[in-house]
Amino acid sequence: YMIALRITDDWALAQEVLQDVFHSVWRAASGFHRECSVVSWLSAITSHRAIDVTRSRSFRSRNCEDLLEHATLITSDETGDIVDRRLLREEIDLALGLLPLEQSKVIQLVYYWGMSQAKIAAQLGLPLGTVKTRLRLGLLHLRRALTKDERALLISAF
Repeated sequence: YMIALRITDDWALAQEVLQDVFHSVWRAASGFHRECSVVSWLSAITSHRAIDVTRSRSFRSRNCEDLLEHATLITSDETGDIVDRRLLREEIDLALGLLPLEQSKVIQLVYYWGMSQAKIAAQLGLPLGTVKTRLRLGLLHLRRALTKDERALLISAF
């Protein structure tokens, strides 16, 4: 519960995350490897689920802010920039969705949440080298998935 609370910073949301984690564990208990630590397994599932819920919540609030922002008068040049950014965001989200979950999570934690690789390793209970490898491989997959123009926009966005 404390892991979910620390990530979500919301008591009710942390309770929902915890309930979802236990439901997932109940359904996928056969996937547990006996040589692993139960605490590490539960901690990893909880942190992943809490990050997903937090990211989803911030994405919804960002969309609401975008709608309010677009309700104001904008010039045609600004409209083109907004459309380009939206299309780029959709392309990036699509490309991230095609990556293996482990790589996608690390990329999102680094670029969307601003976490260091060492902090990600500690939070996920992984060796630092594993986090670095997942980040590198994920970025290579993204590079291949996005066109040259999209990569240039992506670099300028980060």
